[in-house]
Amino acid sequence: MMQIFSKTRTLTGLILILSPLLSVLSADLPLSFWPPFFCSMLFALLPLRAVMNRMSFRFWLMCCCFLSIIGIYFADLQNPGSSALPAPILLGCSASGLLLILPPWIAVGRYVSAAPFLGLAWSCSLLCSMLLQILTEFTLVSALALAVILTSVGLFCIRGRIPHVRLLEAPPHDFFSPSMVKAVVFFLCLLTSIGIGSVISPAKSPVSSESVLLFSFFLVCGPLLSSWFTEKKGIYSSCILTIFLTETALLLTGFSENRIFTSAGGAVLALAAGSTAVILPMLTFYLCGRTGYIRGLFPLLLCIPVSLLFSWPFRIMASHGELVQQDAAAFLFFLLITGFLCIFFAWKHRFIILKNKRI
Repeated sequence: MMQIFSKTRTLTGLILILSPLLSVLSADLPLSFWPPFFCSMLFALLPLRAVMNRMSFRFWLMCCCFLSIIGIYFADLQNPGSSALPAPILLGCSASGLLLILPPWIAVGRYVSAAPFLGLAWSCSLLCSMLLQILTEFTLVSALALAVILTSVGLFCIRGRIPHVRLLEAPPHDFFSPSMVKAVVFFLCLLTSIGIGSVISPAKSPVSSESVLLFSFFLVCGPLLSSWFTEKKGIYSSCILTIFLTETALLLTGFSENRIFTSAGGAVLALAAGSTAVILPMLTFYLCGRTGYIRGLFPLLLCIPVSLLFSWPFRIMASHGELVQQDAAAFLFFLLITGFLCIFFAWKHRFIILKNKRI
């Protein structure tokens, strides 16, 4: 029993740390919350990377968790006297560290097979966050108290030893090669398409509790599916599968008025969104290797808040009823074709990087 716990304690700790933050972010937050949240994610990434070499892993993780707890306090609906701006700023900074950096840092730094670890960590964290949201809604236990308890237990479970030191070393090759630039464009196109596509289905039909449950189920299944597919078929096939899922979702939601088809399209889009949590760090690993991995990961991580900011004007247009779904879907198909060409040519020239003996 102790041997099983020693092998799964890091996974358990990561799930306990991520779940409270994901639970708050999946709550019914106002639209004004998200622009400063995305901007905070964007501008916090570089400072967090700069201090990774200067802080111990345990202290860096504790700082990110502290920002998460304070952000949850300000976002608590039972604290109406607090300002509306600190919550998105603090939660955005903590999300940069806990949601974007920490899972791939641990997965690639401590595990030989990083894809299964990422799939389990993200799927279990998303599932636990949904259970936490239900628990805090129907009981007297506040989200803040649960967040403090779960985060403390998670910090205890995750060992203080830094993930493999080679991940923080200087890279032995140029990460801004044409292959990496194509990978960045691929994720910008893919994530922007997913972000814009997520507003098309609600704009056509009202979101019911059954559809929310359906979307949540497919979102939870996304990381597990992509990790299994990556292990069986490779990361390139997983990238192509995610593009195919996004295109299928756009076909169902953008060019159909049937409620069943739009709900199915939203579910498929949630599956594609969940898959990106695995394919982004794994594609970086296959293109860059382990040495200097964090340096190569950051340009791709920047694509997440940037693409969400790109898609935000479309969400504003949809909230005002000004979004033309067919035109938006046609634009997204152009983005996805561009993304496919980028990943195709980036993967075609990957051996220029992978054959380096210092990796």
